[in-house]
Amino acid sequence: MAADDFNLITFVGECLGEIGIEKTLALMPETVRARIRRRGGALIADLRGKHEIATNEHLTRAARFAWVEAAKAIFDAAKRDGRAADEVPFEALVRKELNKIHAEACDPNRSLTPSPIDAHVEELTWGVGAHVAPGIASPDGHSLNSGFIPALARLSGFQEKDVPAIYVGLARSGISQNSGPSRDFATLVFSHFADLFKSGAMPEAWRAWQMAHGELVRALAADLGPKIDVVLQGIEELKAGQDQTNQMLRELLTRVPAISAETDVSEALVRRFLSEIFKIETPEDQIELQLERLIEGWKSQSELLARLSGISNQDAEAGKLLAQAKAAYDSEDIEAYQSLAKEVAERLEAADREDEAVIAQVEARRAARRDNLIVARKLSVEAAKASLDPKATADAVWALFEVEYTTTMPQPERFQAARALQHEWYVRGRDKGLNFDLAVSIELSHLTNSLALGPDQRGAVGNDLGISLKTLGERESGTVRLEEAVTAFRAALEERTRERVPLQWAATQNNLGNALLRLGERESGTARLEEAVTAYRAALEERTRERVPLDWAMKQNNLGIALWRLGERE
Repeated sequence: MAADDFNLITFVGECLGEIGIEKTLALMPETVRARIRRRGGALIADLRGKHEIATNEHLTRAARFAWVEAAKAIFDAAKRDGRAADEVPFEALVRKELNKIHAEACDPNRSLTPSPIDAHVEELTWGVGAHVAPGIASPDGHSLNSGFIPALARLSGFQEKDVPAIYVGLARSGISQNSGPSRDFATLVFSHFADLFKSGAMPEAWRAWQMAHGELVRALAADLGPKIDVVLQGIEELKAGQDQTNQMLRELLTRVPAISAETDVSEALVRRFLSEIFKIETPEDQIELQLERLIEGWKSQSELLARLSGISNQDAEAGKLLAQAKAAYDSEDIEAYQSLAKEVAERLEAADREDEAVIAQVEARRAARRDNLIVARKLSVEAAKASLDPKATADAVWALFEVEYTTTMPQPERFQAARALQHEWYVRGRDKGLNFDLAVSIELSHLTNSLALGPDQRGAVGNDLGISLKTLGERESGTVRLEEAVTAFRAALEERTRERVPLQWAATQNNLGNALLRLGERESGTARLEEAVTAYRAALEERTRERVPLDWAMKQNNLGIALWRLGERE
């Protein structure tokens, strides 16, 4: 068949896969409709008399080849992503089976033997005329995607629930090849299926596919004319399937003038904040909350700048920097403003150090300057928060802490104040769903550890760090944060020993069990779940029913959950 005939049928197949036969008939352009009417009868006549072709076998070879190539593309993408490092045994099992199927499909001298993917490739070969285009086999267009995981389970010998999540996600969300658009598993299969026909690698399969489409071409030739009137309606329906995140951004952008009017900040600043929010892939349920927070934080800095208005009387250089910072703030130059706000605080600190040599003469001035320094550090905190950088924000918060809680304060009180500051950010992040605040609390835990003296304080900081990491890890995909939480709790247990502080040791054991349970729920196998059970049982040895009955009951409940999860996998 000529190349333009192939393109014609491919166009029909692609339309069928996207919107279904009724809308495809409505969308065919006039030129294509005329070509089908001219060539349809001749094509069907040419295909008659060729029924001796082993249609099912040739198409099955092509379908198996396309399926294997698409599956390999998914595995290659997972390896590039880096999240499949722990799935090597599973990948090796599946690739071995795929290579066998591939070799058999490509060798016309070998008879086909049953394969674990046969039930799945029937989506391509059964009733070829209706199923050759992606998605026609099911109303939602993803029958091949839904069957991918059961097929992997059969190939590997795993249960479906144990197929690694990375492959499940990529099959549904899609991968990009050669800088092209993202394509899900079903689309990849049909792409490789079409490439076989274009390359001429399996001519018998191509001829069999042509025969199977005879009825489809006849139906199109007879039914296209009356349907063309609804082409515009069909085009609008095609345009309706926009990406959800981009749609949300567009909707927010249309509201920029209203948001600007409501909050009394410029439209340009609102757009800038939206750009920053979408750059860091903020969860959809946090986008508007984060935008509101950024706007409120930016506006609050006007008051802080006003409170520093008398700084020129104390330090001319700081006053000059403040004027520049005020100008940058008024012009909404965030980068320059953030840098200048930091310089204001640093200049004030430098001036403070300069005055140490003449403390007796400048005590009154220093007291006033220290108040300004606190305000400047608060200004620096807000400026850092506008950047949505957890480490920069934690550094700014810690710098403010060091001003408010100087080294002259007794160490135990200063240490407890630092823990309270870290806890404040953690609670806000936990209760208000702000992942950014949780990330800041993690950074503050590391800074608080620099103040810790002795095993009790180091154990307390390690426990705080583990709790923040576990809470954030439960909200994020992957296991990195949860693994860090496990490490933090185990380090804390080296300080909080059972011999010295049995109840604190038991509390940390329980926290370790919680992190291991969450980690075990996301990983295949039972090792993490078994470790969680061990940790809970260790905690119950000290948190007994006689000592702390309510706490004992809670830990018994945690143990029960871990055993239940373990039982599901055994």
